[in-house]
Parts: sequence; structure tokens; C-alpha cells
Amino acid sequence: MPVPRPALRRGAAGLVLAALLTGCGGPGEQEGTAPTSAAAPSSASPSGRQGELTEQEACARVADTVRGAPQALREDPLELFQELAALAESAPAELSGQITAVRDSVDAFRNGEGSLTGVLGELRGLQQRCSS
Repeated sequence: MPVPRPALRRGAAGLVLAALLTGCGGPGEQEGTAPTSAAAPSSASPSGRQGELTEQEACARVADTVRGAPQALREDPLELFQELAALAESAPAELSGQITAVRDSVDAFRNGEGSLTGVLGELRGLQQRCSS
């Protein structure tokens, strides 16, 4: 019996994301001045206003999110969507729009309307923005 197309896509998503993002995050992470452990999701204050995080803090959270994205896409894309939505709300305006684009790409993928390539492109773009 053939495997449904969305199931194949999700299985491949984790493998491709893991392969592509594992190597991409290394140098950019080390260049940042804030350690990723200092940017835990609890570092945002409860009010949820946009711009609470500094750009460094937001980029550290982006690095954590990108690192966990392959597993999240495979196991619980809704959780990744919600994490990106919360990050977009607390990130500075210069990052918020791009984080929202990644969130929308994850949502489209989650609903079977977007492609893995689209999610990868958005994640790579955000990761590059943070490492520059």
C-alpha cells in the first residue's frame, strides 16, 4: 500500500532539515556574543510586547529554534509554529517580519500547502540574517 504524500514529506523533512541545518549553524553561533543558553524562552517578559528582546537575544533564540526545527517539523509542527509566533512578538522590529515569514512557511507546510524547500529557504535566510 502506498504511503500518503504528506507522511512522506514529513519524514523527509526531518532528514533534510537535519542534514542542511546541522552544518549551517556552527560558525554563526560561535560568532554571536550571547550564549544560546542565556536566551531561553523564559527570557522574554510575560507582557508579550514586540521588541522586548534585543537583536542578540532574539538571534540566540533563533539559533535554538533552528537547531530544534527538524525534530519539531517531524513530531509537532504546531509547537514550532507557536514558538515562532511568540518569538516574532518579542523580537525587535527588524527581525520580527522575517520570523513571521518563517512562521507562515511552517504553517503552510503543516497544512500541506507549502513545501519543505520553502521552509528551508526561510530558515536559512533568517539564520543568515542573524549571523551577519
